[in-house]
Amino acid sequence: MWHMFGYGYGYSWLWMLGMNLLWIAAVVVITVIVLRLAGKNRGQGGEYRNSSLDILQERYARGEISEEEYISKKKILRQE
Repeated sequence: MWHMFGYGYGYSWLWMLGMNLLWIAAVVVITVIVLRLAGKNRGQGGEYRNSSLDILQERYARGEISEEEYISKKKILRQE
């Protein structure tokens, strides 16, 4: 009679614990993957970036382009 309530099998609670931990781990891994994929379109502060203008500003800040080139390209990008 005791085996009907799980007492006779000894490790049934351990099996259930292991399965629950496996499901929790699967949910955590999927959540991390989704958050990392979603974060690729975000800037450092978490807001979405206008990538073309941000890249242009970064290039100007690093001195890769001149002020005239920066202004002309900025005008072109804002027309789009």
